[in-house]
Amino acid sequence: MKAITLHQPWATLVAIGAKKIETRSWGMAYRGPLAIHAGKNTKFLSLCAQEPFRNVLLSHFGDGWYSNDLPLGAVVCTAELVKVELMTPELIATVAEPERSFGLYEPGRFIWRLRNIRPLDPVEWRGFQGLWNWDALDDE
Repeated sequence: MKAITLHQPWATLVAIGAKKIETRSWGMAYRGPLAIHAGKNTKFLSLCAQEPFRNVLLSHFGDGWYSNDLPLGAVVCTAELVKVELMTPELIATVAEPERSFGLYEPGRFIWRLRNIRPLDPVEWRGFQGLWNWDALDDE
């Protein structure tokens, strides 16, 4: 299965179904199953205290939840990558909040549309840059 590493909190936002669009500077021809890996980098965890991240995460996890609870260095879900589109001002205008706040939307970048998101109990795994192969589910 192909996989992509995302920083937290974005990986968890995908896993809980709050983020169904990944934004990237590059497009590709691949469509199909995609594992979402949460990288080990913690530099963006402070976003969990800012809106709309805070509200979305709290509404899913409830009170008593902290950003340090997010899994790091693990595959957190699988999804189906169904469409990759070049961003235009017209396309960007169709993306509603809070989804819009969860990505970098600029003309010339790409929207990756995800569906059939299936959360997993975190599976510790080393991530990589770009698109990479994850074979943990192949053994089952």
